[in-house]
Amino acid sequence: MFSSSTSNMRGPHEHYETLVESGLVRADDTQRDTLHKLQDLYHHLLKYESNGRSGSLPKGIYMWGGPGCGKTFLMDMFYECIPVARKRRVHFHDFMIDVHKRLHRLKKSGSGGGNGVKALSQELFREAYLLCFDEFQVTDIADAMILQQLMQHMFAQGIVLVATSNRPPIDLYKNGLQRDLFVPFIHELQRYSVVHSLEASKVDYRRIKSTDRANGLYLHPINSVHKALFQQQFASLSREAGNISDRQLHVLPTHLTVFGHQVHVPAAIAGRRAALFNFEDLCAEMLGAADFIDLGKHFHTIFLKGVPRLDLNNRNELRRLITLVDALYESHTQLFVLAEAAPLDLLSITAAERKSSIHDELFAFDRTASRLLEMQSESYVKDCLSRHISGISWLRKKMFIEEKAEPLGQNIITLRLNTLSMQERQAVYAEYNWGRDWTVPIPAAALQAFLDDANEIAGENLPETKTRNQLKAMEPDALVDYTFFQQILTGKDT
Repeated sequence: MFSSSTSNMRGPHEHYETLVESGLVRADDTQRDTLHKLQDLYHHLLKYESNGRSGSLPKGIYMWGGPGCGKTFLMDMFYECIPVARKRRVHFHDFMIDVHKRLHRLKKSGSGGGNGVKALSQELFREAYLLCFDEFQVTDIADAMILQQLMQHMFAQGIVLVATSNRPPIDLYKNGLQRDLFVPFIHELQRYSVVHSLEASKVDYRRIKSTDRANGLYLHPINSVHKALFQQQFASLSREAGNISDRQLHVLPTHLTVFGHQVHVPAAIAGRRAALFNFEDLCAEMLGAADFIDLGKHFHTIFLKGVPRLDLNNRNELRRLITLVDALYESHTQLFVLAEAAPLDLLSITAAERKSSIHDELFAFDRTASRLLEMQSESYVKDCLSRHISGISWLRKKMFIEEKAEPLGQNIITLRLNTLSMQERQAVYAEYNWGRDWTVPIPAAALQAFLDDANEIAGENLPETKTRNQLKAMEPDALVDYTFFQQILTGKDT
């Protein structure tokens, strides 16, 4: 919906009206009211930039409201329109993970000068003075304490913050541990931002999108028919028809390493970015945002089965499910779900509990249900498929071969593979190793998937070599290193 030419327009308000006139966006008075404020900030920032970033610093904007009312859509439109070089758009979970990584690095190197948070604030400010936060939500005491100090330093340096959230600033980290230490940050946030509510909007656009629903992405309740269909859908991804021969890709257990610990993946399709998990594998284990964000980076398609109804007695599992869906949505991962109930009915809570509760999970789960609905839509699926190609299509692109090109023969494919740069070879290795880099051993079955893809593009089997024959004789889960992969790729045994 946005393009590189967006920034050449006069601002987000004009771009919005253009989209409305073209029929791509439905006119919404609440969104228009918000855009007036974003347009004001747009002009103030342009003036601030033209003055060499001197003079009065404009206030940022904190937009809050229910799920699906268009907060992220409007912020992204503003971000794409504003011609500011030092800007950053980031999901709040990703930002805090980045903050923890950088603080660890500063502490390890001793370059923080005794105040790592202040040093980090200066580092972040040098990179961007316009910071756009999506889904601002604080539920962790460590994040709350770091954020309170970090943003205090960044506001003092001249950061302009544009943020979206389901909650007003005064309700951030509500009922959290040692919240009194976090309250000064709320006051700073209100001081440096225009707080704007979209609560007047009664429309959840994600639910409207979900009316163009793709079949079979979200199955409920859990019964024998849906179990069989769910398993059949996963199995179908491992079966591929080819010009040379039909093949069955192996399904193997594997793991990802995140911040020094391993995340177990019980079933991943060899050579393809698809994996299957039980609910307990992800939501009953000690996993967090960093783990789920990594899953979204490594796997383009995830099957999640056995999602139960949850209530406030399952707060840990509920919080992980919320974080998981956020991470997969942000990474545009295609999600297949087998659950006990429909998205809007997954959280069992009485009206009285909802009215009296002050827990962040209730607000966040409204967003989760809304996103689960949108992730079933045809438009979401098409977006996922356009962003994430894999297998033969991916390998064709890497070798600069058109998708509909006729088989090129073993000689041309061998030449193309041999002329790949070191960086391109490492990219091929990572693609077939579930996104893991060249230092991580690759299963023989995944390497065989690569060789079979190359054969399909050639239209005939590539020449046999000692190493390629060794690969055929290996067990599917046998691990080989990058040197072995290079011999398979080039067809040279030494």
